[in-house]
Amino acid sequence: MKPRSSGFTRGSSPRSSTTTSTSPAPTCCTLARETALDLARFEADYAGEAYEAVLRDCAEGAAWFGVSGLPTVILNEKLSLVGAVPVERYRLLIDWILAGEPGGVIPLAPETERTPVGQSAVGARETG
Repeated sequence: MKPRSSGFTRGSSPRSSTTTSTSPAPTCCTLARETALDLARFEADYAGEAYEAVLRDCAEGAAWFGVSGLPTVILNEKLSLVGAVPVERYRLLIDWILAGEPGGVIPLAPETERTPVGQSAVGARETG
């Protein structure tokens, strides 16, 4: 069975999709120095297999929970809210969880609060 790709490339950054370096980025080294880490051990750990295994494990765990962007909030190990979510949505879901998840169906916002299909939520607030 072929192992799944974690989506992480050692030494990669959001701005560079192709990197083959096994040395930490300059920012990581600066942070390591500023926090008084043993820089030699940090670089050795970064280049080792354990570092990559931890990243792969984190990426797979995040994918299992449905994390596809930041910020992501996971509620009750069942629900994930990704991106900018209105406070009302958090309140609705947390109240539902605290009430024992009645009906077993995730509640939707009342019809008056929902944005009509095909309309931007931003546009609806500005014109509504």
